[in-house]
Amino acid sequence: MPATRDGKTWRSQFYYEDWQGVRHKKNKRGFKTKAEAEEWERNFRQQQRKDLDINFENFVEIYFTDVENRLRESTIKNKRYVFDLKVTPYFKKKKMCEIKTSDIRAWQNELIKQGYAPTYLKSINNQLAALFNYAVRYYDLNDNPCRKAGSIGKSKADDMEFWTKQEFKQFLSSMDKKPEARMAFMLLYWTGSGNKAAYRGMGSIDFFAVARSVFLVGRIEGEPNTRAVVQIKNNLAAFGHPKAFMLSETGFRWLGDYEITADEVLGGIAPKANKLEQAKQMLRELAETTNMVQSNEIFEMADKQGISKKTLENAKKELGIQAKKINNSWYWELDAVKQR
Repeated sequence: MPATRDGKTWRSQFYYEDWQGVRHKKNKRGFKTKAEAEEWERNFRQQQRKDLDINFENFVEIYFTDVENRLRESTIKNKRYVFDLKVTPYFKKKKMCEIKTSDIRAWQNELIKQGYAPTYLKSINNQLAALFNYAVRYYDLNDNPCRKAGSIGKSKADDMEFWTKQEFKQFLSSMDKKPEARMAFMLLYWTGSGNKAAYRGMGSIDFFAVARSVFLVGRIEGEPNTRAVVQIKNNLAAFGHPKAFMLSETGFRWLGDYEITADEVLGGIAPKANKLEQAKQMLRELAETTNMVQSNEIFEMADKQGISKKTLENAKKELGIQAKKINNSWYWELDAVKQR
């Protein structure tokens, strides 16, 4: 049944048989053009077929309709993300039965050119291979072209490298046109020094568990030549008082007792820093990477570090930060912080 006019839009209305041979009527309205209505009918009919003479994008929908009942919601979301961005756009209109090993190799080469991490390449390739395995098993595809093409990437990542603050600032500058992604990375970076810092960075848990006594040595913020020694585990006697020492061109010198905790050493918080000072320090560091941040995002960062909204507002006032409304959202201008 051809597409028909429905007021100012077009309607697609037709009959089809489901997988049990039962006849149904399909009716969908709201298409802007006749061509859109007819294309929707073609795609729907293709998805009801049991052979592979259908477009790749339509078979992807068949695949997801089946597996979404068998996999966790988070798994489905991840698979859908990979297909929508990295797979379907490349093979979109190509027939499933016509995709060859050479097509897979060409697609793999395009991915490799993007400079993705080896583990990410492996993950993307595995998703496409899983789709073709599904086609082989349930739709009688003769062979999986991904298997002949070979895999790409690595299953295990190489040793991890950490960014310095300067490298992170350089990375952020490349994301000016992606404000949501930029803010997500900023949130992760600046809240990494939150509470319970002593539970992070301990290296091997097994080593920490069997040791009778464990000392933490770390830098002290604002004192580049000073290091603190804090005992964080002691099964032999009472805990010792934190100590500090200084490193200089002339050598090593003990400074004696020092008032600082393990969380302050690992968390990058100055000794005895109150919440107001902590809030001001967070804003200063934030100002080093950006000139303007949405107020809600700053409140979220502060909350993760145990800083109240009132304390943050006081820090904002003391640092001379001005708020500006843009498109119904409030932003904090951080330029003033750099001058203090």
